Amino acid sequence: AYTLRELAKLLIRVSDNVAWKMLNRRLGLDNLKAFMRDLGGKTIYPEGQNWSTAEDLTTYMRAVLRFAEENPELGGLLIEDLTHTTSDKEGVPALLPRDVRVGHKVGALAGVANDVSVVFLPDRPYILTVLTKDVGASEDPGFEAIAEISRMVYDYKQRQELPGGTPGQSSGENK
Repeated sequence: AYTLRELAKLLIRVSDNVAWKMLNRRLGLDNLKAFMRDLGGKTIYPEGQNWSTAEDLTTYMRAVLRFAEENPELGGLLIEDLTHTTSDKEGVPALLPRDVRVGHKVGALAGVANDVSVVFLPDRPYILTVLTKDVGASEDPGFEAIAEISRMVYDYKQRQELPGGTPGQSSGENK
């Protein structure tokens, strides 16, 4: 039998759907939905569908960061999982410099690509959530668009930190 920690790790790192089903069965969907509501989620399984909003996903990522700050040991494990996923070369981190640490969770279905992430800039981490739809038979165009949006946001954030607002040089090679 898997522990809850092992199932969470599989779910986060490799998007293991079997791990999700096991967690769902063990914890109960009603309990999971109540937990999401307690975190501040507003659009939780509408009409029984596994849908969400960028606002809710951002709320959940903020909750993860708060949890990591308040519970460094367990929260650190969650952040470690989010920064070591099998999808670390697609979506938000894809076009960022290699030395930029990104924690993220992607979701994909036919025609849909989604990514909720935290980009750990020194002293200024930021959350970026991008949801797509109607991207075609493959989710690849969606993840490519997410990567481009992510790079634009990163470049903007880099310009914000420089005196006079001039564009900065990015460090490192792209992932």
